[in-house]
Amino acid sequence: MEIRWDAASRTDWNRYVADASKCPFEQSWSYGEAIVATGGGVKRAIFRKNHKPVAFAQLFTKKIGAIATIVQLLRGPVFLTETTDLADRFDALRLLKESDLRLSRMIKFWTPEILESPNNGSSFQNLKLRRVMTGYNTVWLNLNSDSKGLRQKLEGNWRNGLVKAEKQGLKIRASSDLKTIEWITSIYEALRKKRRFGGPSATLLRAAYQCASDRSNFIVLQASLKHELAAAILLVRHGTSATYVIGWNNDVGRRTNANTLLLWQGMLILKNENVSSFDLGGIDTHSLPGIARFKLGMGGEIASLAGTYF
Repeated sequence: MEIRWDAASRTDWNRYVADASKCPFEQSWSYGEAIVATGGGVKRAIFRKNHKPVAFAQLFTKKIGAIATIVQLLRGPVFLTETTDLADRFDALRLLKESDLRLSRMIKFWTPEILESPNNGSSFQNLKLRRVMTGYNTVWLNLNSDSKGLRQKLEGNWRNGLVKAEKQGLKIRASSDLKTIEWITSIYEALRKKRRFGGPSATLLRAAYQCASDRSNFIVLQASLKHELAAAILLVRHGTSATYVIGWNNDVGRRTNANTLLLWQGMLILKNENVSSFDLGGIDTHSLPGIARFKLGMGGEIASLAGTYF
């Protein structure tokens, strides 16, 4: 396997993202450009095997004055074939680690898109990587079934909640305009500060929207009851994958199960737009067990990453 740096155009990158069976939002072109727009840097790598592209990865950089540069790998490399051999994944990680990025005093943090496994420990040790943070957990939904099949995969309580929501007379509106993006990200930032949870800042999300080649990939769904706004979600489409980024509701939304209906309608919209893999945006069973149970009830597959390494 070989690695090439900063040789891909936006068109090339978007094609690789579309070809990948599962691509995290963090590895999309617009996310990388948002990092640049908010004061960071991005380095893009293409991995080739037998002269053909097999994977890609973005590294994000941030200078700490004149002292050092933080280099972060966030949920990459992404392989074009999901069944890629684990040895290839670690070989790609080795190539990243050994690359001369020509940055002074680098402090590297790797969060690779490698699933947690008891067999991984020695491979990370061979690369002289030490885990400093436990793994990120999320849920991936496969949207390749028809609507009937997707509904059957829902857990009983989730499906019952959907039936209840469908009887409430909620009106659903979909939009991708700047005003709506600014509105939902403002709500999100207030919640993020109040509850002190992680995730990209509102500033970064707005920058990603501005940098997107197609802003209709940012989809806000709003639910209203008798002209009163009850709930809203933000979904971001990237290639044949999409991510659930923001969810919000008020008392009316909670009473009517509005978020359940929004996510169901969102799944159908994404499916109709040829999205096959839907990332539910992370779960935390310790700090946010209720939200974790809600996402798990959608019938997806848990993906637990190996962790963050230094």
